[in-house]
Amino acid sequence: ARVLGWFESFISNLEKQQCWGFHSRGQWGRLPKPGTYPGRSIDFVANLHTLAPEWEEIAAYQHAKFNVTLPFLPKAARVNNDNFHKLLNVSTLPRSLAQRICNLYRDDYC
Repeated sequence: ARVLGWFESFISNLEKQQCWGFHSRGQWGRLPKPGTYPGRSIDFVANLHTLAPEWEEIAAYQHAKFNVTLPFLPKAARVNNDNFHKLLNVSTLPRSLAQRICNLYRDDYC
């Protein structure tokens, strides 16, 4: 209950824009507009849960169409064990709090 209270307080601060670190705000709105960095581009935006199969599909397409071989994806630098997700996840949140979180990050996930 204590952790849930802290988390609810954190969400309240996000809603009031009092707690906006790089890792706590939505990412979609922070992507640079095309042409912002000449010579650099965003080639691919993906969900990390589906990145591997999507990368394989893109690699197969690139190879078939252009005879290009893409590099393998690097291994994840951090892999969280199952206990990481047992601390706090959407199934443990009250519906009203889950909706508030969805409202904060809707551009990234909707």
